[in-house]
Amino acid sequence: MIRPDGLISLPILQDVAAAGLTPRELSIKLKELFSARLVDPEVNVIPMQVRQPVVYVVGDVNNVVAVPFRDAPTAIQAITLAGGFRRSASPGDVTIIRLTEDGTLRAIAAAMKISGQPGPYMALRNTTLQPDDIVFVPENGRSQLTRFLDDFVNRPLGALNSVVGTYVNFRLVQILSK
Repeated sequence: MIRPDGLISLPILQDVAAAGLTPRELSIKLKELFSARLVDPEVNVIPMQVRQPVVYVVGDVNNVVAVPFRDAPTAIQAITLAGGFRRSASPGDVTIIRLTEDGTLRAIAAAMKISGQPGPYMALRNTTLQPDDIVFVPENGRSQLTRFLDDFVNRPLGALNSVVGTYVNFRLVQILSK
């Protein structure tokens, strides 16, 4: 069993790095390591449970989901399997986040070559994915502004209104009861 830290624990060897190796590569590595302590060891690595490659779809989609890569080789297929764009999504700003060979994250914008309403969809149709890519669908500007106004204007004023409203009602009752 490969642990989340990428190591396996074995008698004699203790912890051995196994993440990212094929079963054959791991067999060769273990044979070399065991050879230091044993005479002509035979090592067989048999995968018990292989993780299927997936693509993650996050952001302003109907269902944030991990999609099997075999079902979604392009960005538009992955978004469709995630239930499609929400009304507040910005299809023209979809970004693919990919882990590079050197271990850094890289953001790749879908290339918009066609203007107009079908442009983003055609670009996403031509945007190929790789296993473990993250397809990020941001909110459109109007939705961001609406959320900002709700979070920083409407809700705080709503709380203030309930306090002030109670006080004003109390004062009106006092004035009218005289």
